[in-house]
Amino acid sequence: MSFMINRNNIPCLRSFAQCEAHAAKWRAKLTKRNAAVWGTNCLPLYKTRDTSKRLEWREGSQAWACVYHHSDVVTYYKDGRILLNASWDSVSTRVFFEELSPSGVWLRNTKWGQAYCIGHANNRWDVKSYSDDVEWHEVNRDIDTVNDVGQGLLIDEFGVVLNPQPWVTHRTMSNRERRKEIIAKLKPFLTWYDAMTSVGQSMRGVVAGAERYDETLNYKRPVYDRDAVLVLLDVFMEDDPRKEDEMVWREACWTAFNSCGISYWGSDATRFSANNILPVRKYILETAYKNYDGYKVVKTVVPAGKKP
Repeated sequence: MSFMINRNNIPCLRSFAQCEAHAAKWRAKLTKRNAAVWGTNCLPLYKTRDTSKRLEWREGSQAWACVYHHSDVVTYYKDGRILLNASWDSVSTRVFFEELSPSGVWLRNTKWGQAYCIGHANNRWDVKSYSDDVEWHEVNRDIDTVNDVGQGLLIDEFGVVLNPQPWVTHRTMSNRERRKEIIAKLKPFLTWYDAMTSVGQSMRGVVAGAERYDETLNYKRPVYDRDAVLVLLDVFMEDDPRKEDEMVWREACWTAFNSCGISYWGSDATRFSANNILPVRKYILETAYKNYDGYKVVKTVVPAGKKP
């Protein structure tokens, strides 16, 4: 059974000694009725019916693990080491972590994801030192499994990180040089598009004539081919002879028109409004960037302890 998690139903355990005291208190409360669920090495954190939050003794490691569901979120070793593992990004895990982690350790969101923040002041933890002296370490990390520390950030009793790792991130960014090449290739089409839409500030100039007769409906309707934009891009990027076929251009505009969520049905003033000119143009260019290397992946390495 799982209970809603909040700061009122989780004890504040900040050290190995506090875990020992909590375990001793609950061992004295064990009865034959709940012995089937709990034991001397597996004890509740709050209620005997709540098995999702518990304190477990790891004999091989000589440590108390604060467990939330199936994750050892914070582990206090007898020798003073502490293992932090809040990589499961959820609100409940964050609350669990903050109540059971040592003072001076925070979880913060950075532009590249979650980070552990460890504050130091004269080699002692102090919340006030957050703005003066703080280290940043990545939450999601692979570390030494030989020494039985699994995944997480390992620190000593003074908050000194024992397994520092640099932040290694991969960000998708615009490839400006390649985008210049793409725009140069598409220049004939873009020049035509800008000229035709500037007449009367209407979309009509780039879509009119691309309708086809539908025998089932007995009237013409606009072409909507999911591949029409890709065909347009291919003929320009690969110097296909069809790039002189203006119908290919118009059909691509109709497809982009529909893909932008603009409804064909309605008055001409609404359909062909000048407000739709830029979204259609952007859609075609964005499709080109996605399909012709207009984006690049950049690897960034930030030294361990530094804010990313």
